[in-house]
Amino acid sequence: MGQARSEWIAFHDSDDICVFDRIERQVRVLLTLPPDHVGVYSAWIVYAETTEARFRDGRAFIRPDPRNKRSLSGDGCKETVSNNFINLPTMLIRKAAFVAAGGFDERLRNNHDWDFTLRLTRLGKFGFLPEPLYLAVRHEPKAGTGWHVSVNARYSARSFVAVLFKLRRAGVADRLLVGHYLSAARFLMRTGRFASARRYLGRALQTSPVSPTGWRLYVLSHLPRLYAWLRRNDNRPV
Repeated sequence: MGQARSEWIAFHDSDDICVFDRIERQVRVLLTLPPDHVGVYSAWIVYAETTEARFRDGRAFIRPDPRNKRSLSGDGCKETVSNNFINLPTMLIRKAAFVAAGGFDERLRNNHDWDFTLRLTRLGKFGFLPEPLYLAVRHEPKAGTGWHVSVNARYSARSFVAVLFKLRRAGVADRLLVGHYLSAARFLMRTGRFASARRYLGRALQTSPVSPTGWRLYVLSHLPRLYAWLRRNDNRPV
C-alpha cells in the first residue's frame, strides 16, 4: 500500500464486481463531507453460487435485514465493536487515514478486515451511499477441506483471540464483548482447545450469567466426546 500515490484508497476482492463509476461517485460524496470523515462505503449485493432451483426459490441473493436499525453513517466506532457491519471492499478512504490506522495486521489470517475497520472508526466517521455499487460472490465451501479461510476454525480462533486482546487493551467493556467471547470459545472448541475455550466462556458468563448459549457451551467444554457427537449429528450450531 506504500506505493499508492493518490490521496484515496479503495478496496476490491478479485472475484467481485463494482459499477463502472463507483470510485467517481464515492470521491464526489467524500469531498462534500466534513474533514472528520475518513471515508465512505456503499450498499452491496451478495449473490451465492447457485443452481436454477436455488435461484427460483430466492436463495441466490442475500438481502439486508429490514429489522436492522443501526445508523449507517456517522460515528461507527461502537457499532463496529459489536459487529463488522462495514464491508471493507465497498470502502473508499483517505490515504492519510490508512497510514494513521497502521494498515492491515498481516499476522491475522481471518478477521483482518474487522481489525482494520475497528482502528479506522476510532479515527473518524464514515459516510454511506445507499446505492448498491458493489456485487460480491459468496462461494460454497468444500465440505471437510477447510479451504475457505473465513470458515476455517483454526484461523477463526486465532483471529478472534487476537482481536479480543486488542479490544480489551483498548478498554472496551466486557458487556460489549460477550458475543465475541462466545464466538472465540466456539472456535476454540472446534479445534479441541477446551481449556482455552472455558477461559472465554468464564468471561462471558461472569458478565452475562443467564446466557443459555454460554452455559451450554461451558457444559459441553467438559464433555468433548458428547461435543464431537453433537457436531456430527446435531443441526444446532455448537
